Amino acid sequence: MIKIGTTMNLELFKQDQEEPERYKCTLVDHSQGYIYIDYPIKTNTGRTSFFFEGTRFQVSFVGKDGSVYSFKSEVTARRKLKIPVLVLTFPGKDQVVRIQRRRYVRVETSIDVAIQLNNESEASFTSITQDVSGGGRPFSFQKVVSLSICKT
Repeated sequence: MIKIGTTMNLELFKQDQEEPERYKCTLVDHSQGYIYIDYPIKTNTGRTSFFFEGTRFQVSFVGKDGSVYSFKSEVTARRKLKIPVLVLTFPGKDQVVRIQRRRYVRVETSIDVAIQLNNESEASFTSITQDVSGGGRPFSFQKVVSLSICKT
C-alpha cells in the first residue's frame, strides 16, 4: 500500500484540452479500496481545487524504491477527518502500474568488451559491461586506468 504522507500527482483530462490539468496533494489515509487525500492544489496557480463525485484522475506517485507508479481513480466522496479530504477509489496493487521514465530501457547484463583508444598505437584493454541501454554501456575496470579526454 502507499505510505501515508506520500505526495501524489493528479492529472485531469478534459475533452477540450490537449494537456491535462495537473494537481498535487498528499495521501492522508487509506482503507480497503479507497484513499483519502487533502484537497488538491493546481500546480500552475497554487490554488486549492474542489471536485465533485465522479471526477476521474490519473494518479501518480513516487514509491519507496524511487520508481514512479500510476493508477486510475475517481472521486467518490468528500469527508471531514481532522481536515477536509477527498475520497478516491484505489483499484488495488495489481492495477498500479510502474512507469518507465527513461528514454531507453536499461538491461542489467555482463558482456565482455574490448576497448581501443583512438588508433592502434594507443592503449587497449578489456572490460565487462555493468548494463546496456540505447543511451550507453557503463563498464568496470579490473585495475586503475588513466584516461584523458580531448575535444576535437
